[in-house]
Amino acid sequence: MSHPLSIPAEVQRFLLRPYPRSLLLRGAPGTGKTTFALALAEFFPGRRLFVSGRVGEGGMRDSFPWLQEPEGKGVEVVDASRIERPVRGALETVRQARSLLLGPQGTQELEKFLWLPSPIQEAWSRVRDGGPTLVVIDSWTALIEHYLGFSPSSEPLPGREDIERLLLERMGESAAHLVLVLEEEGPTHLDYLVDGVIIASSETVDQRLERYLKIAKLRGTRVENPVYPFTLEGGRFTAIEPLQASLGEVRVGFDPDPDPRPGLLWPGSAQAAEAFGRLPARRLTLLEYGEGVPESVRSLVAAPMLVGALRQGGRALVIPPPPILAENYYFALRTQFDAGTLARQLRIYPVIPSDDPPAELEPVLVKPAADGKGDPGEPPLFPSAKEFLFSSPGETGPLVVQFSLEALRELAIQRGLFLEPPTFGGMMQQFLQNRPVHVMVGGFTDDPWLPPARALAAIHLRIQDRYGRCLVYGQRPRTSGFVLMAPDPSSASRSPYQLLRVV
Repeated sequence: MSHPLSIPAEVQRFLLRPYPRSLLLRGAPGTGKTTFALALAEFFPGRRLFVSGRVGEGGMRDSFPWLQEPEGKGVEVVDASRIERPVRGALETVRQARSLLLGPQGTQELEKFLWLPSPIQEAWSRVRDGGPTLVVIDSWTALIEHYLGFSPSSEPLPGREDIERLLLERMGESAAHLVLVLEEEGPTHLDYLVDGVIIASSETVDQRLERYLKIAKLRGTRVENPVYPFTLEGGRFTAIEPLQASLGEVRVGFDPDPDPRPGLLWPGSAQAAEAFGRLPARRLTLLEYGEGVPESVRSLVAAPMLVGALRQGGRALVIPPPPILAENYYFALRTQFDAGTLARQLRIYPVIPSDDPPAELEPVLVKPAADGKGDPGEPPLFPSAKEFLFSSPGETGPLVVQFSLEALRELAIQRGLFLEPPTFGGMMQQFLQNRPVHVMVGGFTDDPWLPPARALAAIHLRIQDRYGRCLVYGQRPRTSGFVLMAPDPSSASRSPYQLLRVV
């Protein structure tokens, strides 16, 4: 599963290098650059100076309350929102220095410092020897444009590129790392001068906002993952590392239902219930997967729904997708239930039969009829469903059928049922109308049986692969995107996953 990161691992290693480095962070306004720059400052183990060209220190701490907390109180804010001495004022100071100092070398070094904007001078005056320092300038675009944006002088003045070279040269003579934030999307001449370049961007996918960091360059640092999705949920920057799951793994777990409600199935996850709601009887839950979503992730989302039904004393018929053997599914559930409970409440129809199934598995296995047709009185796609699911009308627990479209289609072929998508949709609709059962369906976006399943779904979740991370979108009900995350070890939740909202 994915895990949250304060900043990408490659950037962490880059900032911890022992000699001064320069990092350029650029992107359009509103792409999260300031929050990311503050995350860099929060991570950095030395002295942290934040030159703010937007608001003063009070405004910064109001916008980012965590700066009041212990991890943020060491961030020193330099107010660059107003520059009292623009470049023409610097010219007068340089003239005075030339008249007072003897020796061209001393004058030249002082002039380099005096040509820098006054907030940069103040920040550099706070850089002390003997320990690492991080200087963040946010935004350099606003600061330099304000600094240079006055009427020209008759005497030649340094331009933007000149001052930027002086800035980087000065940084190289100190023990400070420098982070420049630019409100510019395209490359600049600074891209070639600095040691690292990171690009922040946002895009709208199906009317939902997604944010990304692209690592374009980090000299001396190996970049294993050049793109990181991130979120600003809670006003904090959180990057998402790639999935760390193995194929074929079935993980189960659940959060207890705090308020059981008749006719509504608990999805097994408190976060899923809050985001998407509970699952109604006589309706269908559809889990739609995009290309690249691994089987382990598909099982991860579906398993808590099944566990929730069994915990409520219900019965479940499961048709695992072809990569998963019946014994793998069964013994994953055995971590939550004893063998007797599963023998009473669970049936598994394996699309791929096991050569030598364990004896404990025998009571839960559904075997096809000898002629491949089964009992004409039972639902044709769900062998033994009538006998198992509906033979005890006095029971009050939920009744669940869970399958993947690829498994069901293979099962239909094995039983001699060659169905077109409309026929499948009609059979599903009839099945749901006549029995108090909830059906959970999983299928890929390009599956021909998916459209009729969409039309019947009360809950429809779309799971997409984004640069090796899995995002979950509520289609019905419609929600923002969520990153599928590994569970927090410190959390009381027992669900095998967490949902992190993307904002």
